[in-house]
Amino acid sequence: MKTIAMIMALGLALSGPMKPISNEYVLIHGNVQEMQLNTYDLQDAKATRCIVYREGEIYVAFNTDENGDYLFNLPVGHDYELVFGGDDYVNKSITMDVTNLPAEKKGVTFKCDMRVFKAKPDIKQLSVFDEPVAKFSYDKRTRKVLPDLEYLDEHSWDVEKAMKKIAKQMK
Repeated sequence: MKTIAMIMALGLALSGPMKPISNEYVLIHGNVQEMQLNTYDLQDAKATRCIVYREGEIYVAFNTDENGDYLFNLPVGHDYELVFGGDDYVNKSITMDVTNLPAEKKGVTFKCDMRVFKAKPDIKQLSVFDEPVAKFSYDKRTRKVLPDLEYLDEHSWDVEKAMKKIAKQMK
């Protein structure tokens, strides 16, 4: 299932050479790509809007670079929602709970690649994207930010069905 693979790709790469600015932050980075629903072809989604909400309030907003890449640090100890899209795309979001990430833990990075797509304004089935496509939280046992696999399993089926219906409506 292509949708499940897309969603799983969101957060599985959790470490790398990049480091947060200090042990009181988690480094978030990734790439946003535009997907053609009918062909699943991908291209970099340059200047895509990203909005980060911290506990329901806008914390920061920015655009990806010309390659669709982004990089920023978030303070540990909070819940976040990351929304990708903007006016040109169907907005997709993830949530991240790093309230239990200990400040003394060093080097935590989170890679979040996202795929967005365009849809006509009159397209139905978009309400599935009112919910996050994935939820992540810090796991004390593994010391990593991991996806909620139960949520992912339940929600990815709805996302896949909606995307197929949207693709048909786009023809």
